[in-house]
Amino acid sequence: MLTWINIDLGAIGNNLRRIHEHIDEETRVIAVVKANAYGHGLTEVGNKLWQEGVDMLAVSTVDEAIALRIAKIKVPILVIGYTQPSEYQRVIEHSLRITVFSKEEIETLAQVAESAHQPVRVHLKIDTGMHRLGINPAETTDYVNLINQKPYLILEAVFSHFAEADNVIYSRNQIKEIESALFQLQQIDANAMPMVHLAASKSIIKYPEAHFDAVRPGIALYGLEDTIPGLLPALRWSTKIVQVRRVNEGASVGYSLTYKTKRISSLAVIPVGYADGYPRSLSNKAQVLINGKRVGVVGRICMNQAIIDVTGLNAKVGEQVVLIGKSVGDIIRAQDLARWAGTNPHEIVARISPYIFRNFHELKEDEFSA
Repeated sequence: MLTWINIDLGAIGNNLRRIHEHIDEETRVIAVVKANAYGHGLTEVGNKLWQEGVDMLAVSTVDEAIALRIAKIKVPILVIGYTQPSEYQRVIEHSLRITVFSKEEIETLAQVAESAHQPVRVHLKIDTGMHRLGINPAETTDYVNLINQKPYLILEAVFSHFAEADNVIYSRNQIKEIESALFQLQQIDANAMPMVHLAASKSIIKYPEAHFDAVRPGIALYGLEDTIPGLLPALRWSTKIVQVRRVNEGASVGYSLTYKTKRISSLAVIPVGYADGYPRSLSNKAQVLINGKRVGVVGRICMNQAIIDVTGLNAKVGEQVVLIGKSVGDIIRAQDLARWAGTNPHEIVARISPYIFRNFHELKEDEFSA
């Protein structure tokens, strides 16, 4: 095996427990496992979170939700993205919750549910300032009344999404918008209030007033959110050297000749590239670990290969290279790759190819990525 990923499910369990330390006992957790559980493995992570007692899982598509059901995961599942009307029958067959944000969706879903004689639980998305999916907060009363008129629709929750948790003024305005929507709901029926969820990973710490009935952690579950203490990264990505070559000073390296050696150099090839999810934007920027020593990626990252400068290391074919994770006392984090690539850690891990072999295990904290 030339390239592989180790996933520590014990770290994910730890991270869920660390999140629970920052919320009230009655606050529910909707664990976000979309995008192949942020590259960590959808069904394996979903099953671990179910075993740990999570209240609900959230995915982006009906296909992801059904994959969890096929894996015999019984916890409630919310499709947090858009669901096509052609998929409503599958939603009913697999007892899924879905997000709604238009009257057309509500009308069509109500018809399908009534024809099947099966109620469907819906979460109404309110746009409080991100201007992505959602209804205008001022329309909350109209939408809730419409849903309540449908005998086979159950309004389980209303929710929204922070646009930028680090922007305190904007985020607090978003909280005010959701509170305005809640005031409208109280006027309809204060004794039948739906669940409310807003806070995701970073906002769990920054805005405790936004916890409401449930929080929706995503990246924090995988140990990649710096604001919550005690989190453990769950993913370690490794590969092997497949060739080592000695080249002269001034030698051009890789496509487009973007790098020239500054000395007589030893260059090694690793069988990982942008098709595997190792971003091309890391070219001439990223570092990797070989036995705890940092070496740089040089030249353009190719579709399935990259070149690293191993001068002075006496590196050999077959030697392990760590792209993300620990190696003999040093660590390269997904956050580091994100900084070098000019993106966020969400993209780094979500883009890792699902075709790369993943080994799932549970390690003690001091054993992780050793």
